[in-house]
Amino acid sequence: MHFYLLQLVLFYSRQLQKWIYTDWANYYLERAKSKRKVSDLSADCRDGLLLAEVIEAVTTFKVPDLVKKPKTPQHMTTLFKWV
Repeated sequence: MHFYLLQLVLFYSRQLQKWIYTDWANYYLERAKSKRKVSDLSADCRDGLLLAEVIEAVTTFKVPDLVKKPKTPQHMTTLFKWV
C-alpha cells in the first residue's frame, strides 16, 4: 500500500514541477512579447528554437548564430551547438 502511495505522490510531484516550469517559461515569453507559448515544456523545447526564445526572454540576451527556420542539417547542428 505504501509503495503505491509513494508512486502516486512522485507522479503528482513531477506533474506539479512540469506545470510550474511551464508557467514560468510562459511568464517570461509573455513578458518579452513573444507570440509563442509553451504547452508541454519537454516536447515544445525539443527542437531548441523555443528553448532559445525562453533563454532570450529570461536573460534579455540574444542567442548568437540562431537560425530561426533551419532548413539544412548544418543549420540544425548550429542550432544545437548553442542549446
